[in-house]
Amino acid sequence: MSSLTNEGVTFSELSFIPDLRVSCASFADIIIDGKKVLTVNKNQFLNKGERNLTPVGGAIEISPVGITELTGLLELVPGVFEKGSDLRFTMHGKYADYLREWFLRRINRELNPIREVQEELDEELGLLTQDDLQGIYFEAPKYQTELASSNRSGQEGKLTLRLIEVFTTQFHPTAEAKILLAANQADSMVRLVTAREILRGMSEEGLTIGSVAATLLNPNRTIPKFK
Repeated sequence: MSSLTNEGVTFSELSFIPDLRVSCASFADIIIDGKKVLTVNKNQFLNKGERNLTPVGGAIEISPVGITELTGLLELVPGVFEKGSDLRFTMHGKYADYLREWFLRRINRELNPIREVQEELDEELGLLTQDDLQGIYFEAPKYQTELASSNRSGQEGKLTLRLIEVFTTQFHPTAEAKILLAANQADSMVRLVTAREILRGMSEEGLTIGSVAATLLNPNRTIPKFK
């Protein structure tokens, strides 16, 4: 499990945090020419003008039944969900293992990042078409966790527990060729980076790589208990 910490807080100390922010995401681990595909984070670019590279994918959506389940399981109060049915909310840290168990059951929520991949690579960036996405393949998910301050617009500085599903993702060769072509353009919103660049937090051309990109490296088959 990731051992990233924030201001001395460790995973085992989550139960003492009354206002822990949670963000659950699904990422596509796309590898082309031995490098990882990252894109400029839309939220940070539009709200702050920053070109910060993060994985393809985003927040997992939850069904109405799932919202009801989590509200009871985690004793959530009205209004804690940040945006619609996205799995981003605030809870008491003592329920971290309850959340973990619910998340790993994989019910009443999205089970792969196809919606986010389509929105990001087709609708937002115009790199791929619906036909390109027909050949997409996701391997069984692996998992990563991160505990760090949020830099999301409106949530800056909040200690955030991230539960992340990572899917090794394969496209049709034609789609991969389109992504590769775009990544080689100077002003493109997509880039190919090495594991070393991700760990360094900076691409060779000087673009910042968000710490969440490190969750693509060596994900696990499950999420260990927090306590």
